[in-house]
Amino acid sequence: MPTPKSLHAPMDTDGVPPVSESEQLYRRLLPAAWYRNSDHPIIPQNYFMPRPWQSPDRPGDTDGISVNRASLTDAITASRRPDTGECVPMARFAVTNVLDIGLTVGPEPLPDDLSHAVIPELNSLDRRDSAKEKEMEEWAMALRNCSTLIRPDSL
Repeated sequence: MPTPKSLHAPMDTDGVPPVSESEQLYRRLLPAAWYRNSDHPIIPQNYFMPRPWQSPDRPGDTDGISVNRASLTDAITASRRPDTGECVPMARFAVTNVLDIGLTVGPEPLPDDLSHAVIPELNSLDRRDSAKEKEMEEWAMALRNCSTLIRPDSL
């Protein structure tokens, strides 16, 4: 059983409970050809990689990739893109899947989304290092392999 330290805990979580090992997580996936052209699509591993650092004005996912805690939101809300409100496919996986590959997950609530959390090891700053990026790709593949695809039309 992982120690509490293995569950990333940011300084201020605005009263949101710590992440539990028994929780499920959602990650929004923007649909593309991989999704539209298949009845049984396989989620590309790059959906579990941080957006790359491009410049100080476009830093990518510096604090880690975003996920939503299923215990604090419903699937329809979690599937909505913040910019358009469109429901998109999601990956669902367990916190234990994250911990089993040596990563952590912690609450990072947003003003309009208390379910928001991050996997901090999958961040854009570390991705700039080729050795770390290779390790991230292995983690991304592991998360992809343990994920279940949730289609918006099934919600």
